[in-house]
Order: sequence, then C-alpha cells, then structure tokens
Amino acid sequence: MRGQSVGYTARFYLEEESYLQGEPIFCVFEIKNEGPRIFQFSYRIPSRAANPALELEPHFTVETESGERLADVQAQRCRAAEGSVIYGLVRLSPGQTHRERWLLNEWVDIGKAGAYRLRAERRLPLRGFDKAHEEFSDQPSAYARALSEMTLEVKAPQGAELEQAFRPYRRALADRDEARRLEAVLALTTSPQPFLLEDLAGLAQRSRAGAREERLRALDGLARLGTPPAWQAIAQVAQKSTDEATQSRAVQLLAEKGDPDFLGLLLKVLPDATDRVRAELLQGLGSFVDGRAAEVLFERLHGENPVDRVGALLGLRNMGRKETIPSMIAMLYDPSFRVRQVANFSLAELTGKKISLPARATKEDSQKAAQQWRAWWQENNAQFTVRPPGECRSY
Repeated sequence: MRGQSVGYTARFYLEEESYLQGEPIFCVFEIKNEGPRIFQFSYRIPSRAANPALELEPHFTVETESGERLADVQAQRCRAAEGSVIYGLVRLSPGQTHRERWLLNEWVDIGKAGAYRLRAERRLPLRGFDKAHEEFSDQPSAYARALSEMTLEVKAPQGAELEQAFRPYRRALADRDEARRLEAVLALTTSPQPFLLEDLAGLAQRSRAGAREERLRALDGLARLGTPPAWQAIAQVAQKSTDEATQSRAVQLLAEKGDPDFLGLLLKVLPDATDRVRAELLQGLGSFVDGRAAEVLFERLHGENPVDRVGALLGLRNMGRKETIPSMIAMLYDPSFRVRQVANFSLAELTGKKISLPARATKEDSQKAAQQWRAWWQENNAQFTVRPPGECRSY
C-alpha cells in the first residue's frame, strides 16, 4: 500500500496454532517499509490504553464459530485515560521491519475451549521524510492500515500444562531488559492464576526504583484473581506501602469490593494517610453499609482540610442515603469553591436534579444554588427516592 511515496505492508498474525484456556495470547503487529523512502511513527509499550478511540490503538474482536461475539473485558472503564504515553519514535528505512506483540487477553476473556475467529485492525499514521526541509513531516504522509482475520483454537489445559505455559513469563520478571519484563508483568496480571499468587504479591510490594507501574498492575491482577489470599495481599499493601500511588490504588480496590471484613483496616489507615490516600479512602467508605463508615464521613465533612470535606461528600454520595441531602446542601456555603462544586455535583448525582453552578463559583453563586436546592428539597423530600449510583463513581 502506498501514499505520497510512503510504501509499506502491515498485518497481524498469531505466533501459535493453538493455545491453552487461560494462557496469555499475543497477537503480533508487523509493518515493513516496502517503499524507497524512510518513514517514522510513534511507539509506546504495547499495552491497551484506557481510551479506545486513540488513533494509534489496535482493535480486536473475537467470535465463536456460531458468530457470537465475545464481550470486551474493558468495555466499562470508569477512569479512562485521555491519552497514552508515547515512549519514542520508530524509524524504518527501506526494507526494515518492526513488530509489536499485543496481548489479546486485554480485550477478551476466552472462557471456554473451542474454535474462534479473530479480527484485528489498526490504522497507524506514518510520517515521511521531507527532503526539502530535511525533517519528518508534521502531518501523516500515509496511514498504515492493517486488517487481518485469523482462526484461533483454544484447548482445555491438562495437568500442569497451564503452569508450564506461564514459566517463561515468571522467569522474565527478573529480566534486565525492560520491554521483556513489562511484557511478563502484563501477561501475569491480565490473566492471573492461583499458582501466580506469590509472584503477584511480590510485584505489588516491590521496592525497586521505577517499579510503580508494576506494583499498580500487580494490584489489579490480584483483584482479578479475587481469592481470599489475593485480597489479603492487597490489604497488606494498603496498610504498609510507602508509595502514595500504590497505597491509594490498594485502598480503592478494597473499598470497591465493599467487604465489611476490610472496613476496620481502612479506618486504621485513615488517620496517618496522605491527602491523596485519605481522599480515596473517604470516597470509598461510601461502599460500606455500616454505621462506622457513615460516622467517619459526617465527622470529616466538617474537617479543617478541604481534601477531607471533598472526600466525605463523595463518600456520602456513594452511600446513597436520603438523609445526607440536607448536609450536602449546607456544604454549598463552604469557604472552599472546590468543596462547593463537589457538593453541587454530589446533589445532582444523588437526586437526578440539575442546578447549574459556575466552574469557579463565588460565594454568592453558591448561596443562590443552595437556596434553589433547599426550595426543591422542601417540595420533594416527602416522596423522594434516592437515584441508584452509577457504575462509575469518580468526581
């Protein structure tokens, strides 16, 4: 295929004829420069971005032999990224080939043995070299379009076959090559198995410099595994991690699970937590149907730190109780404009009623909104029923 003197071939292919159920399945993207001129394109570590609409992303669909499409395992992403991190540029001279291994398990969970049809697509912008200005073009000279259809056979594992299939990835966790190590982390955390518990727990607690991304992925892997020992490993991180982002993620996962057995642990973490962890924790307390959680949220609603007041408002919104509405209306008089915004947002989410408030509302703006909310509440509170919380609860 050619466009403005840029020539290429692009395709996807599978490395094996068959795979075990639960085994990491990598689909390879390959592009070769078939033209007379050099071109370049952006490159990042091949793992799925939260935002599927990004221009560089591949798309995979899998169907059974009868034509039933398997569900996208990440169809509901509450905290979708606005973009993906670009790690660098790939430049291909005439005749050169570039390959990327994309983990199909990030798109679909093939839960049964059988034969499947895989369709892989990608539209990758290519930038040609402008000889007149001796630089690569700002706008794409062409788009590398790849559309490949393949058959995929999945077999039920026998004995220790699945554990053997994971051994290369477990060994690669200690690899000095970053790309190989990150690929192994991706494989283990996307398709976690009970025999990987020790590996995942070790990754979640890893103290090596620059290992934050590995720790976060390991926590998600433990949550996907979902066994009692896996949740205990997450709880250990929530209690003991000294990295703010890692501890915050562990707290979030425990809160989303809403298991009353973990409420006491979270309440113990709260007093010494950083602002970021405390905000996540307070919001998460709304997942617990427990008087202790409600008591802490109402107490923090009047704390000195605006972070606490914001977290408490979001926690009360998540708790979804009619009795919290008057307290939320009162928070529209808070001295912090962010707290006032979150109070208005929480009221709208809880009631379905919309009352506008400017982005940086003044105290006068907020007081007018509070008066409207109070009037609405006086008229509607007798027959009011709380609106069920949405799938995604972040502000």
